Parts: sequence; C-alpha cells; structure tokens
Amino acid sequence: MSVYETPVEYLHESIDSILNQTFREYEFIIIDDGCSNQDTVSCLKEYSIKDSRIKLIRNSENIGLTKSLNVGLDSCQGKYIARMDADDISMPERFAIQIEYMETHPEVSLLGANSIGFDGDKILFDESKINSRVRRPEIAEIRMLVQNTGFAHSTYMMRKSFLFEHGIRYNESLRYAQDYAITTDIILNDGKIHRIEKSLLKYREHEGQISNGFNGGQMECSIMTASKRLFNTFEGLSERECRIISQLPYNDSEYSPKETIMALKSMFQINRHLQKFNKYLFEREFRYYWYKKIMHVSKAEKKPWGVFKLFSICSVPSIISVKKEEHRYKNQ
Repeated sequence: MSVYETPVEYLHESIDSILNQTFREYEFIIIDDGCSNQDTVSCLKEYSIKDSRIKLIRNSENIGLTKSLNVGLDSCQGKYIARMDADDISMPERFAIQIEYMETHPEVSLLGANSIGFDGDKILFDESKINSRVRRPEIAEIRMLVQNTGFAHSTYMMRKSFLFEHGIRYNESLRYAQDYAITTDIILNDGKIHRIEKSLLKYREHEGQISNGFNGGQMECSIMTASKRLFNTFEGLSERECRIISQLPYNDSEYSPKETIMALKSMFQINRHLQKFNKYLFEREFRYYWYKKIMHVSKAEKKPWGVFKLFSICSVPSIISVKKEEHRYKNQ
C-alpha cells in the first residue's frame, strides 16, 4: 500500500480491513510517499507500533505512486503479493479466498476479484451481481488489448516468483494506469490471469481519487500500454497502426476514420493468419468499438455520416448484430 495525503478516516478503514483479515500470516508493507500531512504520518506510525506485521517505509520525498509500488515490490518477502489502495476496503476473507485459489491453481500469475463500488453509505454497483459478458475469459482477453477491462487494482494478488523470474515491475515511465501496464506485461510473458466471481473489495469512489482527477493522463498512459501490447501481439502491425487502434475506446482521436478503418483491416488480416484470437469474437468486439466511436462523432457533429462509414468495415448483418447487443454493454 502506498499512501500520500489520503484522508485519515479513509486510511483507518483501509488499514483496518487488512489487519482484520481472517488469514493472519502476512507482512503489510506500507509506503509513506513523503506525506506532509502530520495526521497521516502519525496515523501510520501508530499502526506500525501497534501491529508487528506492518513494515512502514518512508520516502524522503514524494516520488509518486508508480515508483512507490516498486519500492514495495523490492521489500516483499512473501510468496504472493497483494495490492491495496489506501482508500479502499478489503473484505475480511479476501486473502484467505485468494490464497487458496492461487495454491490450487499454480498456473495463475495474477488473480483478481469482483468489487462493490460505494460512495459514503451509497452502494453504486456490485460486480458480482452484474451479468456482464465482458467477463467471459475470451472476451475479456480481447478487450484487454486496448483497455483495462479487468478488475480493481486493490483486488490484485500476484505470484512473486513469476514477477521476479520475468523481471516484471511497475512501469515507472507511466504516471497513471499502472495496473493496466503490469497486467499487460504479465500477459506478454504468457502469464495466466484469473478472476474470482465474488466481491472481495469495497471500491471507494470520490473526487480525490486518481481515476476521477487525471483522466487525460490516464488515457495517454493506457494508449501507450495498449500500443505496446498490440505491437508485441500482432507481428506485421506497424507502430502507427497500433497507436491508431489503441485510441478506439476513446471518443477523441488524432487519426482520420479512413486511417482507423485501414488499421483495423490490417489487424483483422494478421489475426486471421496468426489465429491469435477467435476470428468471429475478435472482429465483433472491434466492430463494436468502431460502432460506438462513429456514433459519438455522428451525434457530436449532427451528421449521419458515421452510419455509412460503418459499411466500410462491417457487413449489414454485422451492423444489426452489433446493434442488438448494444444494451449488453451498458452496465460495463
């Protein structure tokens, strides 16, 4: 856990949720990333004195989340490495359930779980109750090519031996989207990723969190990570084509519709040759990305051109199929 100016009331709830785990044998590494708030500093010191499992590390200055997470990785002594954000709350049985799963599934390198979103006393969502087709492993793997559709970072449990064997660390060139980047590196090294279909985390949503405050920076970091993944997955796809495709999940793009269509066609052709992914599922998912993007542009510009552009990459049956399935994505 890395801490930087987290409200003390959030910090108490987060730390207590780890100390109250039903699984008791662990070390709790907390990195104080140069906090200037003395209430936060005092809170961390008090906890480290109270519980010997806590290993408190204080950075001499604020170095940012990504570098602080690597400080934590370097200090880990355990078999598994679990992540926790300083404003989230882990369910009491989180560690017990995840460790049992990792022990019985030695092929898994990264394990996540569902989460419950909340804001104060209000429950915003419960992923375990959402019948989301994107969680089908084959669909999730395809969509992870261009965006992080996995699980909350605070549900991550990683196999330490796999990370160290392949030299995997958090990418310090990225200020945001650290979870997507390390997940991508695990996948590129043939690591297996699984998800427990039970909510083991309460994910706090508030104005101060990174995902709400730095959307532009997060988007660029995600695009960079997606471009790397595409380039390493589809031999023959140019770096420019990879960047074009990696911008599909976002409304804005620096490339024209024609360039996007050509890049998609190139990727489809390469995938058909390499057979990396099921042709039907793969092309359907990216047709849907394209469908959403041109519908946004058409609506913004009040022009129906987007519908006709769609014919350049989708057949009429494909358009109908995508339209029928549109409602299935609204809860994702």
